[in-house]
Amino acid sequence: MTSTPVAPAPAPDDTGGAERATAHPLGLDLAVLRGTVDGGVTHDLGWRRTQLSALRQLISEHEAALAEAITADVGKPPLEVRLTETSASVQEIDHLLGHLHTWTRPRRVGLPAVMLPATAQVQLQPKGVVLVIAPWNYPLQLLVAPLAGALAAGNTAVLKPSELAPASAP
Repeated sequence: MTSTPVAPAPAPDDTGGAERATAHPLGLDLAVLRGTVDGGVTHDLGWRRTQLSALRQLISEHEAALAEAITADVGKPPLEVRLTETSASVQEIDHLLGHLHTWTRPRRVGLPAVMLPATAQVQLQPKGVVLVIAPWNYPLQLLVAPLAGALAAGNTAVLKPSELAPASAP
């Protein structure tokens, strides 16, 4: 999946309780992930669609290799992998892409009569960084479905595939 490089968010003033940047052994930089959301990059529906489409393309283009890896890890026949893992993941992404605009549209809500003529609306906002921990028995589908939901909601994600399914882990 392709991603757009994003500059890290500016460091907060050192107030004693502020988060400090530390080197992560896997090169994980949570400040960059948080900065991507806080900077508004992920708020754009175009960015969300691009990420979801790239994820869909990645799964589609590598379906045979994914089926082979999951078969090696879990022992599922390739046809079952295609039905329960790759196809289910692609369908989930397609569903999100089809409904993303409607789900993210601001919705008007009612107000008590004493507040009239004011109006109010609910605007959904991304939360930040999402951690997705996948189990071994559906190593792709249970990693991709929450990832796709997080991306559709405008969040960034850290993925933790199962150590019991090493061939299918990225």
